[in-house]
Amino acid sequence: MTSSTSPAESFAIRGSHLIIYLYFDDSKNDDTQLRAVCDRFLQMDSIHPVATTVVISDSMPRLTFEEDLTEPIEFGPALSTHQKPPSNRKLLRASFHSDVIGKVVVGIGRTYADLPTNIANPVTVVMNSSEIDQASVFPDDPDIQRRAATCGTFVATTFRQLCESFSPLYAVITVESPFPTPRDLIDMSFVEPIGDLFFSHRVLDVDPSLEQALREAYSEGYVAEWDTGTYYSAWAPLNPLKRTVQPNPMKSSPVAREVLSSAMSALFPSLSR
Repeated sequence: MTSSTSPAESFAIRGSHLIIYLYFDDSKNDDTQLRAVCDRFLQMDSIHPVATTVVISDSMPRLTFEEDLTEPIEFGPALSTHQKPPSNRKLLRASFHSDVIGKVVVGIGRTYADLPTNIANPVTVVMNSSEIDQASVFPDDPDIQRRAATCGTFVATTFRQLCESFSPLYAVITVESPFPTPRDLIDMSFVEPIGDLFFSHRVLDVDPSLEQALREAYSEGYVAEWDTGTYYSAWAPLNPLKRTVQPNPMKSSPVAREVLSSAMSALFPSLSR
């Protein structure tokens, strides 16, 4: 399969990267969840498939921060509701165009090589955050503020649709930060402050005190109960109250960190040290 568009150009997003990470605890490290997420994007009115789709010939690779792909990949035509990679090929990445925010790249994210193979790679949704970032730089420019608000609403709405449609175990919105793995949430060892969060009922029900601890940590931000879990926001462009919390609540709330670590340890006992 070939494409007239350069693969590198198809998936390149210039500027700072806003990333949605979706972690599925029922994943078998295949492309099932990614295909479902891509199907959801194809159903959105403001989304159009573009360029190429990356597929792999045989097995799903273990994408890690430490190394690149070692298996051969092929570049195929754009996804559509009628054209999907055949079932014997593994979907790795798909490129879309949003009328609101521009290029959107959906794919399999990277994780750490030393994690057990039953700890799945996340599904990622990557967009350009530049227009949202402009809001804090030019607070008195109404056009910039309006544009940032439109993009922020698109991101927040997309995040909710994905979390309610597919019920990931947890999900994160961040800018230019790596995926916080289950082990990171146990050790609380993530280097960068993690951004807006979604935790499913499967996480929150492990310890009744977790939901309250997170709610208190994000009390100056925004908290919303969704069908499949709870959303915790500390970034003004993404929440209706337009509240940003500094420092990030997960960095500044030892109670929330401790209770979350305990809950994740219960869900992933093989990762507990």
